[in-house]
Amino acid sequence: MRFAAAAGLVCALAVCCALAPGVALADDGVFCGAGGAVELSSSSHVRMVAEEVVFDCTDPKLAHVSCLFVVVNEGPADTLLIGFPDYWPNTQDDRSIGDGASALRDLLIMVDGETIIPEAKPVVSAPAGSWNQAHVWTCTFAPGQTRVLRTEYRHVYSATTSASHVVDYILKTGATWAGPIGLVVLRIKPGELRLKEPGYPPKWDYTDGEYHWRTTNLEPTQDIFVGMGSPRQYADHLIGFWSHTRDSDDARREVREFGFLHSSAPEFLDEVLAALPDSLPRLRRFLEDLSAERKAELRR
Repeated sequence: MRFAAAAGLVCALAVCCALAPGVALADDGVFCGAGGAVELSSSSHVRMVAEEVVFDCTDPKLAHVSCLFVVVNEGPADTLLIGFPDYWPNTQDDRSIGDGASALRDLLIMVDGETIIPEAKPVVSAPAGSWNQAHVWTCTFAPGQTRVLRTEYRHVYSATTSASHVVDYILKTGATWAGPIGLVVLRIKPGELRLKEPGYPPKWDYTDGEYHWRTTNLEPTQDIFVGMGSPRQYADHLIGFWSHTRDSDDARREVREFGFLHSSAPEFLDEVLAALPDSLPRLRRFLEDLSAERKAELRR
């Protein structure tokens, strides 16, 4: 009975219950290549001076992502092949972007306010299981010229259950530009979701109903990974589980051992706690203790 109850909680709360095929969120990068394939390259003098990426998570099925990149040529005139990574389930599929091969939906790419039509090409030596295609286009740079690149699209969450969503973003492709990225701003519009496991970056500010992260002079060596969750739905799952196990000590052990809430941000635990009814005092005390433990761990 104890194992069966735990299995039910696994199905309800496991963050990676349903995985999407690969990650498609990434910085614009510098590519090279000819013919049918391209690969990551680099520029020695065109630098990304600023970027802002906004993850709109108000739709529980699709994230709407808006990316703004400002790049400046600090050297002689140049022409670069710029690309935006994507994942196609079948690398032999040469169908067009709009007929289902691409993981991205409603892709829009603009350079200095003008819409461009990129060409989707397979990528040589792309990270396994992460991305294998790039939407590429050529872009000219006069000496000292600044270009504003904008990309917008919708994409399924990389992992999802009824209560959890994973948002990730390949930041390391931003290292293909010259030098560090001058300013990086990330924003998450959470809707009913809340930050459950920050991953990277580890600390976010929450103001005006959005999560924010900002840094300067970043040489990206890590990718963004953020676990979001619905406190209301987590509370509902816990109530059902607690009732099924008859408010037992085993129930507390199962939640701890499987780690569904132990790695959660204390603020998320507090919101789950606020969604619980007063009629379950032992469950409330358990979450209060768990939140206190998490806060103590983070202070160390």
